[in-house]
Amino acid sequence: MSLFLEVHELNGRGAEACVQARSAQAPPGVRFLRHWFGDEGRKVALLVEAPDEETLRTCAGGAKEVTELFAPAERWMSCDSIDMA
Repeated sequence: MSLFLEVHELNGRGAEACVQARSAQAPPGVRFLRHWFGDEGRKVALLVEAPDEETLRTCAGGAKEVTELFAPAERWMSCDSIDMA
């Protein structure tokens, strides 16, 4: 399993609704561990455990608001907040 940070541009969609929707559509083996809100609720970052990037992108479907997806640096694992300005 690998850790990824998935960043969403919400474009009018609620941040909590985005987190709930992504968690609800997670296939077996994909776990959403933490999330952070930023930029006045217009962005959300999700810390996700998944087998690989392909699986994570597949479960995102056509979610156009996924703007970044990358493996996070170790220092982010213990952060209480992320500056997404």
